[in-house]
Amino acid sequence: MKKDKVYFAHSKMIYDTPYEGKLLNFLRKKYNIICPNRDVGELGDIKPYLKIVDKCKMVICAEYKKYIGRGVYSEVERALKKKKKVLVIRWKGKNLILIPVIGVKVNDEDDWRHRYGKIIVKEKK
Repeated sequence: MKKDKVYFAHSKMIYDTPYEGKLLNFLRKKYNIICPNRDVGELGDIKPYLKIVDKCKMVICAEYKKYIGRGVYSEVERALKKKKKVLVIRWKGKNLILIPVIGVKVNDEDDWRHRYGKIIVKEKK
């Protein structure tokens, strides 16, 4: 799986932080990660990033304070529409885990940066 490219959709709020570094260290042990801020750079609007999502095998996303901004929402929504596997990275105790994503929903359409949307995962029975 390591050779397939995996897009890491995450908030600009955590770009270049130690927290982002922890997430990337975890993900890069198993996946060939494309990190938009570290591997791609600023491309203006969302369209070029969506083209990168289209070329990737899978998307892994991270929430910021339990929400996602408009950019992450668009990337995850695009991947799901293209029938790509999408996982969300979350903490379970002191460990990072990956959970399958089944959808996204708009939470606050006026807050594009932080609370625009929510990740939907399948509830455990």
